[in-house]
Amino acid sequence: MKFSLKKVLVGGALVGAIALLPLIANAQNQPQSGEGKMPRLHQAMRQLNLSDDQQAQIQQIREAARTQMQGILTAEQKQQLQGAIAQGTPLPKALDALNLTEAQRTQGREIMQTSREQMQGILTAEQQQQVQEFRQSRQGRRGAMGRIPREIAQRLNLTEDQQAKLKQIRESTRTQMENVLTAEQKQQLQTAIAQGEDKSAALRALNLTEAQRTQKREIFESAYEQAKAVLTAEQQQQVQEFMSSRRSAMFQ
Repeated sequence: MKFSLKKVLVGGALVGAIALLPLIANAQNQPQSGEGKMPRLHQAMRQLNLSDDQQAQIQQIREAARTQMQGILTAEQKQQLQGAIAQGTPLPKALDALNLTEAQRTQGREIMQTSREQMQGILTAEQQQQVQEFRQSRQGRRGAMGRIPREIAQRLNLTEDQQAKLKQIRESTRTQMENVLTAEQKQQLQTAIAQGEDKSAALRALNLTEAQRTQKREIFESAYEQAKAVLTAEQQQQVQEFMSSRRSAMFQ
C-alpha cells in the first residue's frame, strides 16, 4: 500500500530515473507467468515489438544511466539504500530518505531526461505514439481504488467499503499535496499534464523546497497508516509480496 500512495508524488528525482531504466529493456524479455502478473506498462512495451537492435541499444542506455545514477550517491547513501531495501523498505521511501542535495537532484533529473530522450530516439514515430497513448490512457483509468496498480488491486478483492475508504484517503492526500504547492507550481503541473507528460515526472520537475518535501513525506506517512488500517492482514501481506517482486524486477 505504501507504493500505491507514494508512487505518483515521490520526492527524489532518482525515483523516476531508476524506475525508468529497466522499463523498456526488460519488457521484451520478461515472461508472462499468468494473467495480470506483468505490470501494465511492461505489457504496453511488449506491444511495441522492439527489434533486436532496439533492445540492445536500450539496454546500453539503461546500463549507462544506472552507472551515472550510482555515481551521484555517496558511499554512505549507497550503503543506506542497500540496507533499506534489504529490510523490505519500499524503494520510493528508501530513496526519499537519502536526503539528496539539490545538486544530486539536479544531476538525477538531467540523467533521467537524457536517458528518456535517448530511448525515444530509438523508437519509431509509431512506437513513440503508442507509448504516449498508453501514458494518457493510464492516467484516465485510475479509479476509486486509488493508486493501487490494477494487477494487485484485482487480487485483493477489496470490498465496496474498502474501495470507498481508499478513495477518501486518496482525495484527502491529493488536496493536502495541492496545498503544499505554490500557485506557480500548480500551473506548471497542470500545463505539463495537459501536454501529455507523465504526472510523476511532472511533479519531480517542480523543484520542491526542503520544507515542501518534508510536508510531502508527512502527508504520505499519514496516508499510508490510514490506508494500511483499511486492509486486512492478508491483504497487507499480498501488497508486500507484490512490492517485493516489483523491487526485484526493477534491479534485474
